[in-house]
Amino acid sequence: MKSLHIAGLILLLSASSCKKYLDKVPDKSLSVLTEIGQYQQLIDNQNLYHQMANLSEFGTDNYYLLEKDWNSRVNIFKNAYTWEKDIYEGNDGQNQDWSYPYSAIYYCNVLLEGLSKLQPESGQISEYNNLIAQGLFLRAYSHFQLSETYGQPYRPATADSDLGIPLRLSQNLTAPIQRATNSQTYNQITSDLKQAATLCNTPFQASNRIRPSKAMIYGMLSRVYLTMQDYQKAKNYADSSLSLYSKLIDYNTLNSSSTAPFPFPDNEEVLFAAKRLNGNYIFSPTCIIDSVLYQSYSDDDLRKTLYFSIAQPAKTPYLKAAYSGSAVPFIGLATDEVYLNRAECLARAGLTEAALADLNTLLEKRYKTGKYTKITVTSAEQALMLILEERRKELLFRGLRWTDLRRLNQQENTAITLKRVLAGKTYLLVPNDPKYTYPIPPGEIQLSGIIQNPR
Repeated sequence: MKSLHIAGLILLLSASSCKKYLDKVPDKSLSVLTEIGQYQQLIDNQNLYHQMANLSEFGTDNYYLLEKDWNSRVNIFKNAYTWEKDIYEGNDGQNQDWSYPYSAIYYCNVLLEGLSKLQPESGQISEYNNLIAQGLFLRAYSHFQLSETYGQPYRPATADSDLGIPLRLSQNLTAPIQRATNSQTYNQITSDLKQAATLCNTPFQASNRIRPSKAMIYGMLSRVYLTMQDYQKAKNYADSSLSLYSKLIDYNTLNSSSTAPFPFPDNEEVLFAAKRLNGNYIFSPTCIIDSVLYQSYSDDDLRKTLYFSIAQPAKTPYLKAAYSGSAVPFIGLATDEVYLNRAECLARAGLTEAALADLNTLLEKRYKTGKYTKITVTSAEQALMLILEERRKELLFRGLRWTDLRRLNQQENTAITLKRVLAGKTYLLVPNDPKYTYPIPPGEIQLSGIIQNPR
C-alpha cells in the first residue's frame, strides 16, 4: 500500500506542476509522509529534474529562424526570439518556466521541513544527510534557473538594489511574497549549496546522477560564482569539483553517424542529469545554427559532426545531438563546463599557462586523434578570448549562453549586440538592455502584487 501511495504522489506532482506557484497547495497528502524512504521517493521524481527552464534559450545568438518558420511558432517563442517588450500578449498560459521551478522548490521545502521533524536511526544518518543535501541542491538550482530568467543580471556593484526573484524557503504558500534583491537571492543560493556540500557524503555519484555528490555541488557553486563574477571563488570550487571527478570523454570513441551519439544517463562527463522542458524545437532543421559559429569549428574538430547535421537541400547546419541522449536538451552539469570555468578564472587572474593547460586538456578530447595542436598565446587577454570562444562552442544549447551574455556584456571587451532580421525588419538587443530580463507572467503579478521587470 505504501508504494501505491508514493506512486499517487508522483502522479499528483506531475499534474499539479502546471499550476501557479501561489495558487494552492499542490498536494495536501504530502503531509502524511513519515519515513525517510518516502521522502527519497518523492524527491527522486523525474519530473523535478526533466522540466527545467526553457525560455532563456529563445533569445540567444546560437541560431536563427527563417520568416516562415518563425511564423509557425507560438507567440511566446516568436516574441522572445525578437526580444519584444510584451512576450505574452495578454496570455501567460505558457508560463512553465515560472511554475515548474517553483513547483520543484515547493517539494524541496516539503522534504526539508518534513525531515527536520524526523529523528533518523543511527544506521540512517548518512542517507538522511544526503537526502537533505538533495533537497537543498535542487532548491538552489531551481532558484538559480528562475533568477537567470526573471531576475536582473547579477552586477556586483548594484546587487544590493537590483531586483532578484521571490525566494520560497517554506512550504507555507500563504506567506507574504516579495522580490528579494540580487544579493539576497544569490546569498540564499550559495548558502543552500554550501550546506548541501557539508551534508553530502558522496564524492561522486555514478549510478544515479540526479542524487547529490560533492563533485556536483562544487561544480554548481563554480557556475554560480562565475555568474556573480567572483572569479576566485569560482576557480576554487572548480578545483574542488575536479579534484573529486574530472573524467572527459574522448570524442573519438563516439559514433558521429549516430543521431544520438551521447549516451544518457551514462554520459561519463555528467555530474547532474537535468533536462529542459519542451525543448525539441532546438533539434529541428528549421532552427539554423549561426553561420559564424558553425564555421568556427575546424574540420578536425569532432564536435562539428557530433553536434550537427546538415539540412537538405538547404545545406544549413542544425543541432542533431544533446548530452541528454534525446531530443530534449541537457541543462545539467558536466565536467567540461567545470574545466572551462576554471580556465576562464585562471586567465582572468593572469595565470595564462595554467588556463591553457585546462583548455588543451579539454580540446585534446574533442579533435580527431593526432590532429590537435596545443594552443599557445602571448597574453592572458588572448587566452581569455580563446577560452570564451571555446566555451560557446562546447556548451551549445546547454542553458548557459543567456547567462554568459548577461555577464559578459558588463565588460566592454566582451560585450556584443545581437541581431535578428525578419521580413526586412531588423531587431537588435544591445548589451545590458533591460530585455535581458524576461517579464514575470502577468497572472503572477496580478496574483501576488510583486514588481514587474522593466522592459
